[in-house]
Amino acid sequence: MNINQDKIKSKLIILISALLILLAIWVVYLVLDRPRENKQTELTSTTQLRKTEQTIYDQLFPVLKYQNKLLKEDVYFPSFDQLSNLLYFYGFQDKAGIYTLNLDTQQKNVIAEFEDVDNIIYSPNHSQAIFSVSYQNERFDKYQSPFLTKGVEDGELTYWYYNFSNKKLSKLNRNIQSLFWINDQNIIFHYYDWNKTPEENYLGKIDISTLKSEKIVDVDNYQISFVSALPDQVILQDQPTEYPSTSPLLSLDLNTKKIVPLLDGSDFIGDKSSQDNRFLSLFSYNEKDDTFELNIYDFIEQIMIKPGLTTQNQATAWSKDNIIYYVSKNNNSSLISSYNLINNKEQKLKIDITQETEIDKIYTLNNKIYLLANDFIYQYDI
Repeated sequence: MNINQDKIKSKLIILISALLILLAIWVVYLVLDRPRENKQTELTSTTQLRKTEQTIYDQLFPVLKYQNKLLKEDVYFPSFDQLSNLLYFYGFQDKAGIYTLNLDTQQKNVIAEFEDVDNIIYSPNHSQAIFSVSYQNERFDKYQSPFLTKGVEDGELTYWYYNFSNKKLSKLNRNIQSLFWINDQNIIFHYYDWNKTPEENYLGKIDISTLKSEKIVDVDNYQISFVSALPDQVILQDQPTEYPSTSPLLSLDLNTKKIVPLLDGSDFIGDKSSQDNRFLSLFSYNEKDDTFELNIYDFIEQIMIKPGLTTQNQATAWSKDNIIYYVSKNNNSSLISSYNLINNKEQKLKIDITQETEIDKIYTLNNKIYLLANDFIYQYDI
């Protein structure tokens, strides 16, 4: 398919140039800094490289043209806690770790100092987190990393659980391919071990209080993406092997342990559920225009709502009163728009975005809109 081929080619050329520059910087760093081998230098090398990489990226690609940055630092895996009015994120500016930012006082605190973590997912109440770690045998052993585990091969992806209150760090089952919080007490995961005969491939559940796992149901899917968790069911979908090909959305009943199709057909890409779990946002892809159509499934009425909304990407956010925010197109720029399910009204917000800027995620909290773009968070009043 043809998705802005010229734009993609130009970006690829720039990215390759940037990577060559990064490689040169990294070689210089190794030559000049190797004599100072000590624990602090080695443990912070990843952080220093990440900062250098981000500086080069910021110079090569345009960012938002306004002065609405919430933080003057890179923000990774952000999540907003509706109750405490805190932003949780992974950062590198001071030291590598998970931070909180009080949106009222702007007070920033580090709540967990970890290097080498990725794919952070916070529990619904933000008291806990799960994340992945790519195993590095020599480095972990040399500096007694908390992730050091016997019998794990270099490069193996392991998943870990961390409790922010009691500082408990625990390794989860091996051969986990993906996972998702069902609630504050339980995690659902996809287990696949191709080394066993016969292969083991199933969905399971972990009780966080005991870290004991149980098998729910066997599956024949190999790349499962968890879309949403409701009180008694989990919405999931096979990850596409060829974009934008999609597989049917499925519903796992946690009581009967049966998986059934949620919708007829396989033309939808699962997004996220509303805060009250009544609605589920979905996308269908228009290859001709390189756009997405935003659709909404009503779990109570069991009907699909098609308001005819065209979006630039798959960034959305649900408000408490079931208004959904998304990125829409306006001539040569983009806008943040909203759709109200109560009165079926679409509204364009006064937040103009340059054409080159790519909005990765949208968040809404307390009558404010937060945009994640190029690893920075921007905030605007609604």
